[in-house]
Amino acid sequence: MNNLICGLVLVTCMVNCDAEQRTVDSNVGKITGDIRTVKIGPNTADIITFLGIPYAEPPVGNLRFRKPVKKAKFVNTYSASDFGASCTQFHEMYTPDKMDEDCLFLNIYTPITTGSDLKYSVMIFIHGGGFIFGDGKVMNGEKLTAYGKLITVSINYRLGPLGFLNTGDDTVDTNNGLRDQHLAIKWVKDNIESFGGDPNSITLFGESAGSGSVMYQAIYPENEGLFQRAIAESGSANSFWAITPDPEDKAKSLAEILDCPDTSSSKAIVQCLRDFKNTTHIALVANMTGDGFQCWGPSLDGDFVIKDRIDALDHPTSQTNLIPFTNLDLMMGTTDYDGVVFLTFGEVATHFAELQSASTVDEIQQANENLMLSVLKNVFGKDLALELLDSVIFLYTNYEDPSDGLLHKKQIADFATDVGFFVSTATALGKHAYQNTGSKTYQYEFSDRHDFQSKAPWIKGALHGDELLYVLGLHEDLRFYYAITEEQFTAKWPLATTMMDYWTNFAKTGDPNSPRKPAVEWREYTSSDKNYLYITSDNITNRKHLNARRTAFWTSYVPKLIKTTSGGHWSHKI
Repeated sequence: MNNLICGLVLVTCMVNCDAEQRTVDSNVGKITGDIRTVKIGPNTADIITFLGIPYAEPPVGNLRFRKPVKKAKFVNTYSASDFGASCTQFHEMYTPDKMDEDCLFLNIYTPITTGSDLKYSVMIFIHGGGFIFGDGKVMNGEKLTAYGKLITVSINYRLGPLGFLNTGDDTVDTNNGLRDQHLAIKWVKDNIESFGGDPNSITLFGESAGSGSVMYQAIYPENEGLFQRAIAESGSANSFWAITPDPEDKAKSLAEILDCPDTSSSKAIVQCLRDFKNTTHIALVANMTGDGFQCWGPSLDGDFVIKDRIDALDHPTSQTNLIPFTNLDLMMGTTDYDGVVFLTFGEVATHFAELQSASTVDEIQQANENLMLSVLKNVFGKDLALELLDSVIFLYTNYEDPSDGLLHKKQIADFATDVGFFVSTATALGKHAYQNTGSKTYQYEFSDRHDFQSKAPWIKGALHGDELLYVLGLHEDLRFYYAITEEQFTAKWPLATTMMDYWTNFAKTGDPNSPRKPAVEWREYTSSDKNYLYITSDNITNRKHLNARRTAFWTSYVPKLIKTTSGGHWSHKI
């Protein structure tokens, strides 16, 4: 680094320069990060990264299955040059580096400060992965920070049974993965000012299970005042997969698979699981206890996860006041082929393979029926699935062009998207718009089809998670998952800048149209108009009432059709 830049670094507040490093003096002690040069499109910019900062004590030994404990202050300067370990999970392909039970780390990406009083807005990313895999480093915030001129933070949280074991009593603390997230948010609130951040301008954002997590944090009263905005990309706390039924049975089943000598009581089960040394093996066999889509994840506990709060997201006009949810600015959205991801698991995957190979309309329709019944069984149980099947087939049948096989295949994607992501998103948006007083609500549908990975010809739009590619600025790290050529990168970069503008604008002001004015103004979602932004590379436009007929089917018709349900609750079995 040249003398001019080092000189600039030396005069900034609370920092020291030493061979392209920077040290901040935070409430938890001194932390040293690295200055890095980041490519953003045709340009470059310098940022500072602080990687692998522990925000909690290692959740090991007697702290396994307990609430996270705030990390003690550092005695010496903490070197934050490398990512911390990923939390133990069932497949190492998702965390090719180190996995460990000691995994409660966060990563901070900051612009180069200038010594002024300017404080940067903050975006905290919660990763997805079905609550059983993933880590914070999958979200490399370098480009989003460099382009958007704000601070991004990514976090690890405990996964699988180590994060979500629930024995139905007080033998363990419950939903510790969510509690990890909560503690990380508090850590950022308490310390981010030392990194140049504004503790009063914090946005949570996440995708898939991370999106569901964002919504859980948004309806948890203890989070009031900790953040001001939320972005939920393809998932909500009221999505059927975001709540795990019968967690006590799963705990016992796990203990039996691990050959625990006594499974007659919660105390015996937990003692065995706490003494078990090979946590990777726990994560591996835990995947065998799932009965479909819902494996290990949040479950009702009367504290962090409460049925009344989840139900309120399903019923926009309910009188339940969700705090801090109604006071937050909220952005939510889905992709048009989000649900295809649910067609690739378990029994459903067998029927999906049949659909993929089907060549005649009759074969496609039979495969669709098999898929629909399999998914409905997972969501509603066998009896209700059979009761619903004929109505569902009627709604998701291509009558407009019955000879078009590709359009018939699109119907199953619409069905899976609605059940898995869209309807829960629509009702949560409705709840927010109905109850908010002063906060803003925005909806999007991301529909851009890219060729970074092989896709069936009937998939004409965006799959689950595709929008995140652009929100993160088409970062090079993502090329582990996608084959992006330089030519493709150049062609898609304008869409990435548009997405980053909308997302970072919202994080700064609660309005995706300011301070950087986009080419298309994003209209606010209201209870009457239900505006949403339709997003592709070639067409960004405001539309209204996304999938209105399908939404009405699930939110109005289905509850009436079901004669015996838990409070007419359509979306999951609790």
